[in-house]
Amino acid sequence: MPLSFVAATLAHARLSYYIAAYAVMVVASIAFHSLALLLSVLSIRGSQTGGIILILLILWVTAYHGGGTLAYSPFRLEALGPFFAPHVAEQTDWRPAALERTITYWPITRNQGMTDVLFGVHVNHISILLGIDSIFAFWFLLAVVRNIKRDPAEYELYSPGQFLAFAVFLNLLLVAFFNWRFQTDIGQPVFLLTFDSGVFILLGLALLRNRERMRTIVHRRAQGPEWLDICWPAPLLFVGAAIVAVLLAGSTVLAGTVGSLGLGFLIFRILFAVLWFVRDFQFLQWASLRKGKNALVMAVLYLAIFYVCASTIFTTLGLFTRESVCFTAFLLPTPLYWLDFDSFAARPAIWVTAFLFQFFVIGILFHLQRQQVVELSGRSDQIAAKPEPAQRIV
Repeated sequence: MPLSFVAATLAHARLSYYIAAYAVMVVASIAFHSLALLLSVLSIRGSQTGGIILILLILWVTAYHGGGTLAYSPFRLEALGPFFAPHVAEQTDWRPAALERTITYWPITRNQGMTDVLFGVHVNHISILLGIDSIFAFWFLLAVVRNIKRDPAEYELYSPGQFLAFAVFLNLLLVAFFNWRFQTDIGQPVFLLTFDSGVFILLGLALLRNRERMRTIVHRRAQGPEWLDICWPAPLLFVGAAIVAVLLAGSTVLAGTVGSLGLGFLIFRILFAVLWFVRDFQFLQWASLRKGKNALVMAVLYLAIFYVCASTIFTTLGLFTRESVCFTAFLLPTPLYWLDFDSFAARPAIWVTAFLFQFFVIGILFHLQRQQVVELSGRSDQIAAKPEPAQRIV
């Protein structure tokens, strides 16, 4: 800091620029160190290499600096990492290019790279970076505080309400800075649902309970398993995904990009994707409660093999066409990419049947998970009822 202060003084730089550059570097560094601390708490001893690689990958992704070319990128948001501090120090004007509400291409101004577009309004990137990184640091430190003194078998990142709030926050960022002119009316839902899939995959994996965690929960409950244990994490995922679906649909309407698809068809497509999330994570949760080592890893492997085999068979049968792609929706997340108005109009009854079929599969998984929870409940009751051995008197 002394050397940089001397350099800024000799360069006759403004003191506000100097302070802002250090604020960006410090706040962003706190956010990344909080994430690293959380990964170190959750990682198994001797497996910190994966966490280090993840931190370096996130640093590389968040270091991207558009330099005023974000009109052609999916998100009108500049870099959020600590390496944005040098770009702050070399600025000469921070005034936003425009303050009026507009959704147009990125303007070419003398303060390129220092403004973001938040819900159509050009705002200064420094305030956005400090605010977003501070909120992320809060979420990471909250998870650390919840788990730092717990047994590894009882780790749980957030409470159900906190999980919902975090998912809504991430998707709010997704919608707030999305470039609505980046894709066509048909491509926008596909792009948004793809990013939303990544968010819910990470959150869904964090929500899963292993066999020891479920046994502890059932053992501490005096009246046996509740309905939430039988269908966990489906209700939480469904509520969170439904909130996100309303957010995406409302943002599409406000942006005026619904187009020829119609709002009802857009909601149907989003709900189809929601059922796909719930179905797969319910399978992973049931598999995690079964006996065996690395149950979750094996479940993910089985799920991947299932998708590869199903896609190969459907491709061989030539079902990935506009008239026949509806049959693949029974087993694959086809609505995420293939469902458009023309394919739906070709065979609407098959699409609706595939939609209802997901409820049937989820019900079967509920029944299977109930058997596992009842088994754990019975064993827990036996453990609780077993008298402790008498102590030897020496």
